[in-house]
Amino acid sequence: MAAELEPIEVNPAITNQASLNDALGALHGGSDTVQGLTFPSNLEKHFLMFKVKKRERQTQKIAAGSQIKNVISLPIPANLSTGYNAKYANAPIGPGGALAQAVAAGDTSSLSSVVDSMNGGEEGGGLLGAIKNVGAGVAENQLAAIVGGVAGGALSKGGTLGSAVGAALGDLAGDALTGTLQSAGVARNPHLAVLFEGVDMRTHQFQYKLIARNAAESSTLREIITQFKLAMAPEFSEANHFFNYPDEFDIEFSKPLFLFKIGTSVLVDFQVNYTAQDGSLFHSNRAPLAVSISMTFQELDIITKAEIKEGR
Repeated sequence: MAAELEPIEVNPAITNQASLNDALGALHGGSDTVQGLTFPSNLEKHFLMFKVKKRERQTQKIAAGSQIKNVISLPIPANLSTGYNAKYANAPIGPGGALAQAVAAGDTSSLSSVVDSMNGGEEGGGLLGAIKNVGAGVAENQLAAIVGGVAGGALSKGGTLGSAVGAALGDLAGDALTGTLQSAGVARNPHLAVLFEGVDMRTHQFQYKLIARNAAESSTLREIITQFKLAMAPEFSEANHFFNYPDEFDIEFSKPLFLFKIGTSVLVDFQVNYTAQDGSLFHSNRAPLAVSISMTFQELDIITKAEIKEGR
């Protein structure tokens, strides 16, 4: 059975509410349509503002993101952190890619060596010299292609059968060269290169355990949870055949100088635990004693050097 607790009435401490009002006015141009939700009621001067805005296509008359719908101010969470990422992949570029890489870097000695070898230079052997310089990988692929093509052409009168036989002989030739390399105790160099692939969108997670001290804060907390859920959800349009995009968030610190900036984000995960205080404890007005929320936001643009210089 859930315990019933009397709501605790407290006198709000001296707060920086004036600073909060000034910040909201500066951010939103003093619009009377903007609602402000603050928890707790005596929020200190260091806080986090979640500005909910309708997603609008940018036009000449309306700048994107100018339609602020709501502002939710919460304390800075204890687990405040951010992260940066870059994606790389180890990819085999092959001997041809390695040769092109060297030439692009201004090293033409490798290319000259290959040409000399194919012309029967000091390394001798013509094709054998080319194989030594370019690598067994190219040799294997070329050998398989040549054998397969010749066999397929010779059997072209056989139609599909000829193509199948050519492919089989090509694979056999490639396997033969692989076996030869194994017997010689050498292995093909795949010429691995580290390739930059891009940057993932940054995500930020904020976790709170919020305890309402009175009936007014219970109501505010309930409305804050509702507004986050509404901002996350889409709307049907065009006879339910399409979705209108959910709202977006501009997330800002009241004192950002030594922290970091967060780009325009969307709420991708929102978790609520209504029994966060050691079991089912409720005030006499049926409001839970403590509520924990976990929110994950994803930025809508990638981080480049330009964004880093701007404080991201």
